[in-house]
Amino acid sequence: MDRSSIIRDFRSVGDCEEAVFVRVVAMTGFGGRESGEILLISNESKWGRLFGDDLGNEFYDRARQAGSSSSKAEFFEWPIGDSKAVELGLACGGVATIGSHIVSSLPLEFLDALARRIPVTLVTGGEPQKAAVIVGVRNEVQLVTSGYPVNVLDRAKEVHSRSLDFVERISFEGSDFLIESYAPPSLALVVGTGTLARAVESQFRMVGMEVSTSDSGGDALEIAQSLGPNDALILLSHDHDLTTPIATAVLETSLETYIGSLGSRHTQQERRKRLANFDLSASFFGPVGFDLGSRTPSETALAICAEFLAYRNQRAGRSLRDTQGPING
Repeated sequence: MDRSSIIRDFRSVGDCEEAVFVRVVAMTGFGGRESGEILLISNESKWGRLFGDDLGNEFYDRARQAGSSSSKAEFFEWPIGDSKAVELGLACGGVATIGSHIVSSLPLEFLDALARRIPVTLVTGGEPQKAAVIVGVRNEVQLVTSGYPVNVLDRAKEVHSRSLDFVERISFEGSDFLIESYAPPSLALVVGTGTLARAVESQFRMVGMEVSTSDSGGDALEIAQSLGPNDALILLSHDHDLTTPIATAVLETSLETYIGSLGSRHTQQERRKRLANFDLSASFFGPVGFDLGSRTPSETALAICAEFLAYRNQRAGRSLRDTQGPING
């Protein structure tokens, strides 16, 4: 289950401020296990899983104890032996450093961002105080903070700009701070069927994205309402009665979600007219795709994916030969 679903399920039960929010901060061993999973635990229930399975009551008791002991994140080491690691589907055992927060200490903006698939960075530490939160992408980043050192916040902004899952513990003027960055994997909703839809789905999956393909208004509408600013809506169908409500659902949630629209320039004019109530200047791309001279469905899918990546990563899409600075990221 993805993090947004975990948070929504957790919040749907009502008042659970005594619950704790748990995340793996660091790992030694495990055969290169990727981090990013979250877990919420109350006295009676739990939402989500770490390492993909049930770690047992002893672990949950330890996490509750750590999270409830302070208004700041608390840490503990949790070893997993080789036999248990194999049960969990890991290559080998190791030791995980676990961070645990009591939910009542977390700003609402943090949980809201996780639920809405918006990148968010949490800063805790120093003297007991309200945690700092950085929310958003591109030019819409907002900082919610209370008295944190400028150097710590500058580092947090740098981490946030990468749009990657990342955890860092730093020291500044005798105090320890934790920077936790959460970036949901990009999700693409492809509206349409046929060879091109299959090629677009395959291309997006190749770069590690989650993809849903649909030509049903009901199914696509439900997915569209969950898209965030780092996600993509690809409109391949020329049926305006199908695509307009889906695009509207996305735009009502996030004006920054990439919308790629296939079709002639006349088709694009009609789509823009039907979506005239929204500002499409930044996120609407129609006709969709970079000008690569694409002719086949596979080449067109590559052009669409490349344009989305450039938009998400705030790049112009030029040849690296004509740029300066780092070539990766």
